[in-house]
Amino acid sequence: MRLFLVPLALATIMAMSAPAAQACSCLRYDTAEEQMAVADLVFEGQVINAAPEKDKRSVWTRMKRWFAGTDAPATQRTITTFQVFRTLKGEIRGDAVIHHLSGEWSSRCGADFSRGAPIIVIAYSSSDGEFSSSLCSQAQFPVQAYLEAADTD
Repeated sequence: MRLFLVPLALATIMAMSAPAAQACSCLRYDTAEEQMAVADLVFEGQVINAAPEKDKRSVWTRMKRWFAGTDAPATQRTITTFQVFRTLKGEIRGDAVIHHLSGEWSSRCGADFSRGAPIIVIAYSSSDGEFSSSLCSQAQFPVQAYLEAADTD
């Protein structure tokens, strides 16, 4: 009986001390209308540019972390700029700038946007006025479903 308890106790300790796994889990919508209802901005557009967000840390902070050997990328966020063809929800003037985690962080819902063809972009506004998106806010339905939901042809 004791031989059984030792492995059980070790397994329990290991399970309790393991770091929490990070995984992206997205809500699925039944219709394009439902997905658009929770968004602040929905538009059809095409990627113009995508670039990593600039490091906003001070030079002193970056140097200190570099010497300590703990310097990690300052940000995992990407800024993608879109040419907007038509706005389906919300207001946008000119090109749209969307902040998001890059696709290499897909376990944290990071996403990259396809280049070349027009896509539906669904975004949310933050308290500082930026629009953000993620893997979970990518279009789940054909373009026509969003056009019909917006009552636009």
